[in-house]
Amino acid sequence: MMKQTIKLFVLVVLAGSLNACDREDETVATSTNSADTVEHSTHDDMNMGTTSPHAHDESVADSSDAAMNEDSTDGSASDSHASHDGMEMEASADDEVGGNVQAVLAPEAGDLQVGQDAELTIRILGEDGKPITKFALSHEKLLHLIIVSEDLQQFRHIHPGYDGGGVFRVMTQFAAGGRYKWFADFVPDGGHSITRAGWLTVNGKPNYDSPAPQPDKSLVQKVDGIEVALAVSHAKAGENATLTYTFRDEKTGKELTDMENYLGAAGHVVILSRDMESYLHVHPQEQNNGGSTASFTTVFPAEGIYKAWGQFQREGRVVTVPFVIEVG
Repeated sequence: MMKQTIKLFVLVVLAGSLNACDREDETVATSTNSADTVEHSTHDDMNMGTTSPHAHDESVADSSDAAMNEDSTDGSASDSHASHDGMEMEASADDEVGGNVQAVLAPEAGDLQVGQDAELTIRILGEDGKPITKFALSHEKLLHLIIVSEDLQQFRHIHPGYDGGGVFRVMTQFAAGGRYKWFADFVPDGGHSITRAGWLTVNGKPNYDSPAPQPDKSLVQKVDGIEVALAVSHAKAGENATLTYTFRDEKTGKELTDMENYLGAAGHVVILSRDMESYLHVHPQEQNNGGSTASFTTVFPAEGIYKAWGQFQREGRVVTVPFVIEVG
């Protein structure tokens, strides 16, 4: 009887030890599962941080402001001015058709210098903060980049190459220092024409002595053997106005019959108000089949002084003809 009691006692002790070991193993397993859950949550948080559209928008806004501050060379006051202009650009962009589509332009390397080759990069981002990757041709190009100096003396109409992934690049030079306003015109695939704008600063001597543009007394200019005359009808703010260019031989005065299309049209006209707040990029309805005239219809948004750069082609060469006009 005594031996049976001892055996029973030993069995009870062994069973208790085994149960304790099972409970310890279960606790360790639970702790391991908890660690996996925490790691998974941390991983999700990291993913949300990198894919959140708002986070991407903030980084884009920071990059844009940084680019403007790096370009500026006039100290804190100029930096503040550049940031203010950047905010104006974003606010107006939200109001334009196209919602929050952004164009971020910056020099590829370092500050911009007068007379030196500079590579500019333009990134097009959609409303979700992700790159827009497909674009439709607009007058034979995917993107038209207009760059104008603050005094309206320097003008560029260039066409960056497309790298893919929403990134465009172009090489250019600047003839004078100071601030330049740029305008990017493009059409996302399946969408409509969008214009975005911003500012760049070029290191070097600016043309501080340039007088404010005044209306031209004569709307006739001679460029590269061509006499170009501009007639403006009904130049009233808020109403349809027609700009008609007539081309004659500079020496003989005879109307030309060999004008050519430029980028799929009879010409292009870029119009900018003196305060650089109103921008128009106008194309004619007709093509040029050797005719001596090209007409453009537009609506000036407000009264004031405007500068218009007309661009036309003859014998494979593009001529740019600027005129300053007043709208009543």
